[in-house]
Amino acid sequence: MPAPEQAAALDPPRGVPVLHLTRIIHHRQHALIREDLTAPGTEAEAVYRLTPARRPAA
Repeated sequence: MPAPEQAAALDPPRGVPVLHLTRIIHHRQHALIREDLTAPGTEAEAVYRLTPARRPAA
């Protein structure tokens, strides 16, 4: 059993559901991955832009 001060540090902020915090973190991680993949001039950016869902309309 953790000490009381350690247990308090492990608790999420009051009033914010843990699932909500998890979703925020999850979506931010995906946003960071997209930013990395789409950095101009990278090979990954070219591949990312040419995937069918992202291909510009002709």
